[in-house]
Amino acid sequence: MDRTLVVAPADAVAHGLPPVQIVVDLSDLPMMARTFINARTYAALVGPPGGILFFRFLSVPRAIDTGDKLKSLIREIYTEEKNLILRTPDSLDVQGEECQSLLFFTGTSMAACANCALIVEPPRNGASAPGLLLVFGHSGTPEQVEDCLQIASHPTLGAILETMKLDLAVDPNAPVELTEPLDANSEDDDDDDEEEFDEDDEHEDEDACDEDENDEDDDVAPQRECVMPQGVSSKVLFNYMEELRDTLKRMNCWSEGTPSSEEYMAWTPLHQQMWSLQAGLQSMDGMIRSMAARTPDEPIYGIVEALGNLKQLVASSSETEDLLKLLERGPKVC
Repeated sequence: MDRTLVVAPADAVAHGLPPVQIVVDLSDLPMMARTFINARTYAALVGPPGGILFFRFLSVPRAIDTGDKLKSLIREIYTEEKNLILRTPDSLDVQGEECQSLLFFTGTSMAACANCALIVEPPRNGASAPGLLLVFGHSGTPEQVEDCLQIASHPTLGAILETMKLDLAVDPNAPVELTEPLDANSEDDDDDDEEEFDEDDEHEDEDACDEDENDEDDDVAPQRECVMPQGVSSKVLFNYMEELRDTLKRMNCWSEGTPSSEEYMAWTPLHQQMWSLQAGLQSMDGMIRSMAARTPDEPIYGIVEALGNLKQLVASSSETEDLLKLLERGPKVC
């Protein structure tokens, strides 16, 4: 299944940001993606429930060509962060280029996060943006993380850094063209047929149920034959989360609030197991509800895979049979 995040120059301009092109192949990465979530962000990737893992592509208001300017920019962005700790600016090799970097920390306790800020400088000629700020990180404290290289060595974050394609000298009206697979040298291959990327066109056949197979017996409910698209709308995901919630309630395993230690210990093993699942669902629920209210048809990338990973929290038994079927099925997209 193709899961390619694309930020097109024209879309960036439409959202009031300098035109850049960002392409990230998420096919083998456990990350969910959203685009243009605020006035500064081109794209934001987050990892599965259960820990802190993220990667963001941000615009910069001006050229950031010194470490002190990078520190000032991070202070501007994290002005509300009470536990901000900035280290000494450094540099990090990214795809053969030395980029200014800054290790910094946010949060405390379970929310403690080790972050790396990285500046991608524009080309000397024909730049369409003053630069690009990459901020990525995972759970960690100053005692655990020494530099940006340690964060960049995380398998998922490192894969993004190694394979992402960024272009800061683009025509804002030019269409985005992709080849499969993503390959920096693919432009030299005359056999590759490039075409304009269109989510609706690319998945027109994938999202359609196989009607021919079901025509033979109209009385039998058709099996779900759809291939999950790379992005599922928040409206569809909202309905799916409601299904999961209702299923847990029927099992008498849905908790309206966080249990105390005494309450948790009094639960059955099944209820304790379902609490782990519920915690994972709730970590995604707020984002989905917010997007369903504002932009119900905008796709969210990677959420289906993250929800699928929650199956690992559920042991197979007669009591969990319906729940496992629902997690296996995924959102209804056809």
